[in-house]
Amino acid sequence: MSEPDIVVKVLVKDFDHGRIHALTGLDMEVAQGEFVAVTGPSGCGKSTLIHLLAALDEPTHGTIAVHGQPLPSQPRQLDHYRRHAVGLVFQLHNLLPNLSALQNVEIAMIGTGVARRAQRKRAQQLLDEVGLSGRTTSRPAELSGGERQRVAIARALANNPPLLLADEPTGSLDSEASTGVLAFLQSLRIEHNMTILMVTHDPRAAAAADRTIRLRDGRIDTEAVEVLT
Repeated sequence: MSEPDIVVKVLVKDFDHGRIHALTGLDMEVAQGEFVAVTGPSGCGKSTLIHLLAALDEPTHGTIAVHGQPLPSQPRQLDHYRRHAVGLVFQLHNLLPNLSALQNVEIAMIGTGVARRAQRKRAQQLLDEVGLSGRTTSRPAELSGGERQRVAIARALANNPPLLLADEPTGSLDSEASTGVLAFLQSLRIEHNMTILMVTHDPRAAAAADRTIRLRDGRIDTEAVEVLT
């Protein structure tokens, strides 16, 4: 492992005018090329952490640095960060129902300056990589749950982000489909040295990661860390 790819310091996130405390002083580091699972009970701040790392929300206090740089604050810089520095995969795949698998991947590259032909080639390569070379023209309703999630992963990788954030990516899948998605995430980490942070409530999914961080009451559960190590 090399220098930390994600550095979070004293991260606080409040909601409802400070009445709800989602994160309460979280400190965390993730190395480049590390696959980390974040676990913990409902309401402990797991999804909030993902949203903050993706710059979909702003912290109340604290700092976040990704790839050695603080998260940007200007709208244009934020858009570039979300488009190029980070890929997002959620439990619900959020595919556009009227588009084919190929088109759902291509749409992530609109506005990037990549030529149309290159977009199609990249989308095809990614669908090949996730094992869907024969399903490029299929729409989401024609795909299984596992196949839809693999299209969503391919879309998240369209712009070659060095960081992948996954929020319960296997939460709506059966055990066979979950195994396939987790195996692919492991291959990304191994073959592309990609940093992956995955939120999950499933201990079997967490076991696929290099390391598990457990949150409790908005910060790392140090007692759980001691047990795990």
